Amino acid sequence: EIRSALLVARARVDATLSVVRGYPPLPAQLQRLSTERFPEANEFVKHHMMALSTVEAAPFLGDLSRLEESDKIGLPFEFADELYGRAGRGQDLDLPLLFEVTSQVGRKVHCAIFDFVQGLPPSCVVLPSWVMADACIMDREPVRIRGVKLDLISFVKVQPHSVDFYHAVHGSGQEVNCLLTESLSRFSALTEDSSVPIEILGQQHWVQVVELQPQAAVRIIDCDVKHDFEFRVDFDPAPDLEDEATTKERQEELCKRGRERSEKHEAQRRAAEEQLAEIRRRHFESLRELFEDMAGNEDGASGEVEVALRLPNGTSMRGKFSEGASVAALKSIALRSEWAQVREPWGMQITMPYPRRIVQDTEFITKSMHRCTLTVQEEQQPEDLLSKVTLGPLDSGNTCNCMVAADTEAADLVEATKPDFQSSVVAFFRRLDRHGDGSVCREEVAHILRILDDRIWSEQHLDRVLAASGMTYGGQIFYEGFLDWLFAGSFLEPGSNMMALDKSGPALPTYSERTLRLQTKVAYEVQRFVQAGFEIDDAQRRVEAGEVLQDTVAEASKAQEQDTARAGTAAAEAREHQIQCIMGLSGIHRDAVLQVLQDAEWDTEAALNLIFDANLADE
Repeated sequence: EIRSALLVARARVDATLSVVRGYPPLPAQLQRLSTERFPEANEFVKHHMMALSTVEAAPFLGDLSRLEESDKIGLPFEFADELYGRAGRGQDLDLPLLFEVTSQVGRKVHCAIFDFVQGLPPSCVVLPSWVMADACIMDREPVRIRGVKLDLISFVKVQPHSVDFYHAVHGSGQEVNCLLTESLSRFSALTEDSSVPIEILGQQHWVQVVELQPQAAVRIIDCDVKHDFEFRVDFDPAPDLEDEATTKERQEELCKRGRERSEKHEAQRRAAEEQLAEIRRRHFESLRELFEDMAGNEDGASGEVEVALRLPNGTSMRGKFSEGASVAALKSIALRSEWAQVREPWGMQITMPYPRRIVQDTEFITKSMHRCTLTVQEEQQPEDLLSKVTLGPLDSGNTCNCMVAADTEAADLVEATKPDFQSSVVAFFRRLDRHGDGSVCREEVAHILRILDDRIWSEQHLDRVLAASGMTYGGQIFYEGFLDWLFAGSFLEPGSNMMALDKSGPALPTYSERTLRLQTKVAYEVQRFVQAGFEIDDAQRRVEAGEVLQDTVAEASKAQEQDTARAGTAAAEAREHQIQCIMGLSGIHRDAVLQVLQDAEWDTEAALNLIFDANLADE
């Protein structure tokens, strides 16, 4: 009877539907955990976003029932400008907005935007509860959100979870194609190996998406499923139609796949730990090499200043250094210690005991440090280091692989050749800015540039570039101004030739201080003529002819008032200095000192004599 109803509805069904048969083998491309990497859209990728269900988010966002009935995602309102503002910035905006949600174990689901939600924290996303349950995502679990481009659906093959689906179809009296098309029209996208609810006669019946065409994930949004294209539907039998042997075989297969996923996940975790250990090792070696270069010949073996270092593990070490040597020499010997070899610290700070302060890398070893014990404090690795580990396919099965992003500063700088090139480079230099004062050490920058290309970035070439920029002082580089100057030319754009900075390229700009002073003076005189009522062209001609505007009575009076005010301020400061000196020497209060100075006509020596004479008379 069920078969006849489906045939009348022109559904493609197996004529032996009622005969028990096993499941066909699942080809690798149907596995949701290894879906192909779909093209990225709108350069939108957000890591470690906290997933919230509609139930969890309802207390502070209100009624989310409409979102729960869909398969769409709610994003923070702050992301609206990032996406829709692309058109205003001259960038392409791929529509419709579709996203790929990836869980911690690699399960993926695709959906469209529901809305940019006011009041949703920037680190959170809202998903329907049934989508999170199907993707095995728990509340407050971190997920990755990536914008993707998906092709339009042309074919779907589904498998009901229960034989009740067939009874509901028969009871509805509808054709299967029409019923399924109407139910799928409320979804924005479909993903293979996912389950979706189909509503029939007011009840939900779950079906598994077994196969999709043309890709393993497709979009339905913004298309009229009923009329705009042919939508082919096919079925696999529900598990209720299996016999006991087939069910047992299916369960064993599922258990086997689960064990394989667990083993691969454990292998992924071990690989991640090994990769992170390799990152620390390479960073430690780079740091040690940097401080050895900065220390020069100071190896702690000889010198007139003896300094002790207390290491974080409780041990101590001593070294002798020359007066005037860089503090980097202290860090150099600390990084050669047994503690450093075992811990491989990400960084370190050296503190003085009294007065307690952090010794900066730009300081020098002085005699005041002789026989002092300085404390070495270990700096922890950055919190975002783990975010450099991303998940990707390991093979055609249901596995994930741990791919570690560039771990050194040089690789970070090379990675900055992405669309927002200058901002990425500025952000990189900001990470090197340990004190937050807008400057970085010249030696650090030189070391990074030598890693990139030691042939181009010689010491002489770097000196020429820094001198031309005018953004260095005392061994520090003011990186924001330096990068603004550097990016003002086209020789450092992504994809350009870095050799343009060499001697064979365009000459570096030079500045004449005398010319700049003259231009400033001319501009000042032109401004004075304009303020006096002259047209700007007339003012420029008068200044070029050597004419100087005489000071008006008001200007002269104002200048005299300013001179008088400055003189009064200087006199007041001098008298305040006299009062403070006498208070420090005599120990009497301010009012008494002020009275004595007035009596002595503000003669400091005479005022002190009056105070001492009064003290002797009292004795």
